[in-house]
Amino acid sequence: GKRGGGGSGGGGGARKGAKKGGGGAAATALTEKELRALEREKERREKEKEREKERREAERAKEVERQLGLARKYATVGWNLGNLCRLDRCVLAHCNDNVSGMVVPWLYVGMLFASFCWHVEDHFAHSINYMHWGAPKTWYGVPGDQADAFEGVMREQLAELIESEAALMHKMA
Repeated sequence: GKRGGGGSGGGGGARKGAKKGGGGAAATALTEKELRALEREKERREKEKEREKERREAERAKEVERQLGLARKYATVGWNLGNLCRLDRCVLAHCNDNVSGMVVPWLYVGMLFASFCWHVEDHFAHSINYMHWGAPKTWYGVPGDQADAFEGVMREQLAELIESEAALMHKMA
């Protein structure tokens, strides 16, 4: 007969492994052998998941160790910007303070059409700049003996802006 009743032969076919003669829930029951097989499969999958989890954790730990090794190595390199001013032949190595911007490096992030305020470096020191990536940028400089004339031109060209905010020149420096 065909499954689902109807047709010639009457009655629906019994599911493989179902108990004969009963109806309802008993018609979908699994044999003991099928139950044990399902339990073994479940245990196998759980063990596999656990092994995969342990493998991923071991890989993470290995990567962390690798990164720490690189960080330790980099921490002692003379070209590390945090070490550059602490090298024996650098005059700033004798400065006991962490003068921000002098012995502690800064990072600036810019974008298209970004600008940075015209300024004189702290203590009139030189500056080192490195372009990590992006299009080349143009630097403009004003000779020190022309600083007053440059500031005069800026005050003249930006008079309205400077008047609207009296402390603007000090905020930009």
